[in-house]
Amino acid sequence: MKIKARSKALLCLSALLMVPSLYAADSFPKTVVELTNESGEVLGTITPGTKVSKVEDKSDKSLVVVSGWSAYGEQSVIFQNIGQRVVYALLKPNAFNAIQKGPSKADEYDAEWIPSSIQGWVKSTDLTSSQQDVWKEGEKLFAERCGSCHQAHPSDEFTMNQWPNIIKAMKACLK
Repeated sequence: MKIKARSKALLCLSALLMVPSLYAADSFPKTVVELTNESGEVLGTITPGTKVSKVEDKSDKSLVVVSGWSAYGEQSVIFQNIGQRVVYALLKPNAFNAIQKGPSKADEYDAEWIPSSIQGWVKSTDLTSSQQDVWKEGEKLFAERCGSCHQAHPSDEFTMNQWPNIIKAMKACLK
């Protein structure tokens, strides 16, 4: 009887780690932020505007959960969604054991995707409760660095998977 109760408790705990708590507050990094473990070791980075679930505040840090999908064989990257290579988090090898994984799913090309989440600490001052604030900063950045050469492209002009390469190609213009 104790084993069944313990198994159910572990299952519930796993579910809580995989799916951000209903009581957790959504937050968004304002810039690229470092994700660390309790002792301050860097686990990786989180991309600006990524929705994270804030679980706890402690001093000047916030415990957050980043959830998304990893392509099979690419556990170092958590992407936004199946088949959408919008990067939420880039993880270091020392973080791999901390990644919570769920059952995999195949996309339309039979590529395997694994629901993945990781918990870690970020500086509280690097977070905002409004994703719109992050996008407004992006608009200002575009106006300062890109707007002198061309107008903003409509967001649907390229696919989710094309945008990162478009941005990368434009980065060269800033040098």
